Formats: sequence, C-alpha cells, structure tokens
Amino acid sequence: MTRKCAIVRPSALASLAVAAVAISWASILILLSSANPISISFWRLAIASLILMPLAMTRLRSIVKNSIKWVIISGAGLALHFVTWITSLFYTTVAASTTIVSTYVIFVIPLAYMTGHREISRNTLISVSMAMMGVFIIALGDYGGGLGSIWGDALALFGSISGAIYFASGKAARETMDTASYGTLVYGFGAIIVLIISLMLHIDVFKVEPRSWSYIILLVIGPMLGGHTLLNYSMKYYRSVTVATSTLMEPVGSTIIAYFLLGQRPPPLSYIGMALTLAGTYMIVREETRIGLD
Repeated sequence: MTRKCAIVRPSALASLAVAAVAISWASILILLSSANPISISFWRLAIASLILMPLAMTRLRSIVKNSIKWVIISGAGLALHFVTWITSLFYTTVAASTTIVSTYVIFVIPLAYMTGHREISRNTLISVSMAMMGVFIIALGDYGGGLGSIWGDALALFGSISGAIYFASGKAARETMDTASYGTLVYGFGAIIVLIISLMLHIDVFKVEPRSWSYIILLVIGPMLGGHTLLNYSMKYYRSVTVATSTLMEPVGSTIIAYFLLGQRPPPLSYIGMALTLAGTYMIVREETRIGLD
C-alpha cells in the first residue's frame, strides 16, 4: 500500500488551535440562549451556510460529483450530532456532555479501519476500553441526578458517534473540495435534515425568542465559523483522527467557563470519569501518531 504524506501548513495548525478555543464556547452560548435545541441546530447550520455561500459560488468548479455522496453523509452526521448533543446539554452538565461528545476519535478510527487501512492494535483496544470506562463512570456519577442526566449522557454519546461520521466523511469530501464549497453544502444539507426532524417532532424552528438571537449569532460566528469551518479547513492537511482529537480541548475549556459563568459543579465521580476518558483518548491519538494511518 502506498502511504500518502499529508501536506502540513502552519495555517492549518493555527486553525486547529483557534478552532479548539472557539468550540469551547458552544455549550455556554447554547445554554445562555435558552432556545429550543432543534431551533438552535437549524439556525446554526442555516446561517453559517448562507454566510459561506458567496465564497462558494466562485468555486463551483471544485465540486466533484464523487464528493457529493460524502457531503450528504457528512451533512446528515453533522445534523444528528447537533440535534443530539445540543439537546444533551439541557439534561446533564456541560462537563459530562462535552467530555463524552469529544470521544469522536474512538469512533473515527473504526470507520477508517472499515475502509481497509489496517488492523486494530491491542494498545488501541485498551485505550478505547479505558475511554469508554470513563464514559460509564461519568454516567454513574450522573445517576444521582436522575434518569434525565443519564439520558443526557446517552444523547452526548450518540452525538459523538454521529460527529465521527461527520469528520470521517468530511475528510473524504475535502480531498476534492475547497473549504467554502464544502462548508456551504454540508451546513446547508444539515440544516435541511434538522428542518425535517423539526417537522416530525412538530417543533417550529422559526419561533425563537428575541433575546435568544444574539447568542445564536455569536454561536454561528464563534463555534461554527471560527470552530467547525476551521476544522474543515484543517481536514485538507491532517488526518480525520488528528482533527477529531483537537476537539479534546473543548471539555476542558467548557468545564472551566461553565464553572464561572453558569455555576455548574459536576459530581466528584465525574472528574474521575473525565480523566479516564481524556487519558484513553490521548493514548489512542498517541498510538495513531506512532503507527500512522493512511
């Protein structure tokens, strides 16, 4: 098998750093908005798509027919990711939700293996087991908060799985598409998926309180355009595993911000779970970096 060498640019590395800081504010802005999770998901995607559209219109030639299927899969994954994860924030703590959802890399790697890259090593299995044990401990710590907290943890876990699909598919699409075109299409398609979900659940996404709009706009400008779009830009130069791993800064930053701005203090057991989850995920990344993944 011929191994491809990624083209690493300083701007891509800086983009990962900026994106990590930007997405740390997502959970805070979402809770401060007090808007319906489905509405937040729809407008976050729709507005971001409209903002990028003028740039994409000048680069239509970069859109390859073979990439459309990956855009559709990626958009669906992103839509489900936002719907489930954003909803989870209203049931469990920011610390628990962001830690669980940031385990993307655990699910990104199996998706890569399914395409025939290589076998799963014993160290990777151990690391995945450690990370998932951490998720279990977080859920156990939230048990005192009732079934609502556990439901929130489950939604965050599903958000992680769907987020992994978004990252893995996005990597395939970005091989032949520029950032603006990919962002416009994947955000736009994701918004359509969320709109369909809202109709199925009889939720009016156009009914948003005036006070919520300022937080939604900040959510689009910061975590969406300054976060996800920069991650999509970096996807061209880094493996999906690397990009997904850069989001591990989110639970750390979000937990600190939530402590000071929202007064959220996770149960003591959750800190143990967070440490195990982050350590296990770090070990996975270290293994991937050592061995390499095509």
